[in-house]
Amino acid sequence: MKKGIRFLAAVVVGAAAAIALMLAVPKQKAEAATLPVAYLGVDVSSYQGNIDWTQVASSGVTFAMVRIGNTKYGLDTKFAQNVVNATNAGLRVGAYVYTYATTPEEAAADAALAVDTMSGYPITFPVALDIEDKSQKNLPASTQAAIVNTFCEILENAGYTCVVYTNKNWFETKLAPVAWDHWVAQYGSACTYTQPYSMWQYSCTATIPGISGKVDVNYLYEDYFNEIIPNGQVTIDGLTYNYSNWLRTNGFRTENGVTYFYDVNGNKVKDKTVTTDDGTILRMCKDGHVVKSTAEIRSYAATARANLQSAVNALSTAQNALAAAQAAYDSALAAYQPVQAQIDQAAQAATQAAAAYQASPTDANLQATATAAVAQYQALLQQDVVTNYTTAQTNLTNCQNDVNTRAVAVQAAQAEATAAAEAANIPD
Repeated sequence: MKKGIRFLAAVVVGAAAAIALMLAVPKQKAEAATLPVAYLGVDVSSYQGNIDWTQVASSGVTFAMVRIGNTKYGLDTKFAQNVVNATNAGLRVGAYVYTYATTPEEAAADAALAVDTMSGYPITFPVALDIEDKSQKNLPASTQAAIVNTFCEILENAGYTCVVYTNKNWFETKLAPVAWDHWVAQYGSACTYTQPYSMWQYSCTATIPGISGKVDVNYLYEDYFNEIIPNGQVTIDGLTYNYSNWLRTNGFRTENGVTYFYDVNGNKVKDKTVTTDDGTILRMCKDGHVVKSTAEIRSYAATARANLQSAVNALSTAQNALAAAQAAYDSALAAYQPVQAQIDQAAQAATQAAAAYQASPTDANLQATATAAVAQYQALLQQDVVTNYTTAQTNLTNCQNDVNTRAVAVQAAQAEATAAAEAANIPD
């Protein structure tokens, strides 16, 4: 969830470039003028090699997000070194997990690894889940949200502040809305992501003193410096949190899939509603369970439910069309069957006449056979049986094709309705 005051990040990466870089920061947050010049950050991994964090800090960088690793490939070999040295250089240090999880269970394993790895290290900034791998891009949006929520709930229960990282397009088209701070990647001079975000990764090719080669750089829009503290209490949006050694000892906790809020005395908060600065509604219900509702979630849910209703209507239309096609087929079949019977009788008469001629191939029998066949055919013509047969047969074929087409349409509409129902399963 979004907490606290958002502020405009201005950046200083060296005395000569300070003014130019500060002017380059997008003027998005009205609150910026009331807050101090802040904050440029980097996110790093073993790819950056050995980092001179003293130089990094001297360049104006104030925080670092350090890769932990994941259960697929193990720990980042520079995690401990980066956390300790960045902290000693005076930076605030958070961490992130690039996850390959495709199920909530795998996300839970990554979360357990993160908690275990960070134990004993001074993690003084948020912990992020990075979800952007190609193995996840075709997962249902709700499954991706479950992966994010599982990871973040475990980290939150352990006392950390959680954020979710991915690129702008992924947030907008692949991941169902989640009520955690957003760290959005969009490279360029402006971020056009329309939902609230706490950090913006604006480049992956920056040059920072003390770091060899290119590095990711980020602007910060959330006051984590004052929201995450070493010890004591901090009140954010009417909710008070207690910290001990940089970890929250109270606050939101998830138990058996249900989230509650505990006050500084360990009491479960009940029957209270809080609205945060960005419009997130936190409702502590009468039994204590918490419903987190962001503007993004509410908009997504409304759209998803409208899509579900459209899909249900389309399915109903397709089913009705299939029923009508089936009825037309049944009628065509009823018209076809007696005509087919007449044709069968004529064929049988011709067969019998031919058999009589074969038994006694005389001219008299041949003449009688030919006369009988011609008479039968002329009788059928007079009754329009041949014409009716051709018409009935064509109509029957067309009706069968229509039934087949309508059946395919029903299957497609059913799939759309199922997908829409899953997408609409988002609380508002």
